[in-house]
Amino acid sequence: MAQILLRHAVGDGGLVGDNTPQVKIPLPLLLICLIMQNAIQGRREIIERDQPEASPDEGTNVQDASPNLGRSSIESERSRKKMITSIKRWAKDSLHKFFKPKKGSEVGVNYDSHHLFVQPNVGFEVEVNYGASFRIFSLSELKRATKGFASNNIVGRGEFTVVYEGMLDSIAVAVKKWAQQSSQGSQEWENEMNILQNMSHPNLIRLLGYCQEEGIVLLVYEFMANRSLEHHLLEQRNSLTWNQRIKIAIGTARALNFLHTSEKRIIHRGLKPGVILLDSDFNAKLSGLGWSRDGPAGEDPTISTQVLGVPGYLDPRYIMTGHLDTKTDVYAFGIILLQMLSGRKVFDVNLPVDRRHIVQFAKPLLSNLTRLMDPKLNGQYKWKDAFRLAQLSECCVSNDVKKRPNVVEIVKVLESVEH
Repeated sequence: MAQILLRHAVGDGGLVGDNTPQVKIPLPLLLICLIMQNAIQGRREIIERDQPEASPDEGTNVQDASPNLGRSSIESERSRKKMITSIKRWAKDSLHKFFKPKKGSEVGVNYDSHHLFVQPNVGFEVEVNYGASFRIFSLSELKRATKGFASNNIVGRGEFTVVYEGMLDSIAVAVKKWAQQSSQGSQEWENEMNILQNMSHPNLIRLLGYCQEEGIVLLVYEFMANRSLEHHLLEQRNSLTWNQRIKIAIGTARALNFLHTSEKRIIHRGLKPGVILLDSDFNAKLSGLGWSRDGPAGEDPTISTQVLGVPGYLDPRYIMTGHLDTKTDVYAFGIILLQMLSGRKVFDVNLPVDRRHIVQFAKPLLSNLTRLMDPKLNGQYKWKDAFRLAQLSECCVSNDVKKRPNVVEIVKVLESVEH
């Protein structure tokens, strides 16, 4: 087992692949696991080598040898258990030093006959899927890839992050650098890493690996050549075509549907045009999962939680009650759909106060699409399709949550427009 882990950790460029079974192991402690596994294996070899054998050449019959062999086995088992206890104690002390856990936190080290599971209940833990091509990068190679995190390589910024373009093995990547000394930022990158490491979908951004050295956290993603939906809607002179907008809306809705229908019913909670990234073919890749959380379990319709999200895209019901469910994402999607139809910002400070938000601006115009639609489209769309999407967006942003469609219904409407 240790050899497999070691090969995947540092061999073949550090890529994890093949059909190796899943192993539950916290990534920052991979080397500790390897050391412990090798220690146990080495101890077993010593025990096996030192056990006496019944040799016919020495005139020892099986009956005479049995008591001695039994005592040797008992002593070996005692020695093995003592060794395991020592290793557990050492690992636990090392983990506490490594993670500096908060008061009341605990670290668990479990052992069975084949594997070691180191489970710190602080920091984060992920299920390492060896089919996910996940890589642990060094800080030095990411510095080289981004030319020392040069300002010219910056392609995006967030509240706690800066994103750099980089080159690794002649392949373009995006390197997200998280701000140090930020507890909220720490929670976000742990959350995003846990989700993307364990989930895969054509419309979810792909996480290639990570680095955590010298107090710096870096996540490495596939590079998106066409940046974000926000960039094209609000910054680019050459606007997206109608077909490109429909394609992006469908991809985003499919990614949301994948999250909402997963086992944990994940709610994104941070949906906005800036987290909808676009590859060279304008396929949408949903990112920005740092604020996401598991949805309600069982028959519970909502969960109560601290209000967290993006101004302008926050569901009014969520703001007032703190009740969160998948319809919270549907509201944000409706806002984005209005932006894709109109080409407008979510807030326009040049308008009267009661019309600054895009919902306030758009609702009076839903029956008169000429004034709503983005002039950059130059009328290159079917009016009946535009009207259907306007109706869909109106349902998504309804104050009556029951009138909001689920994402499956949204996908069906969008696909009917596409065809």
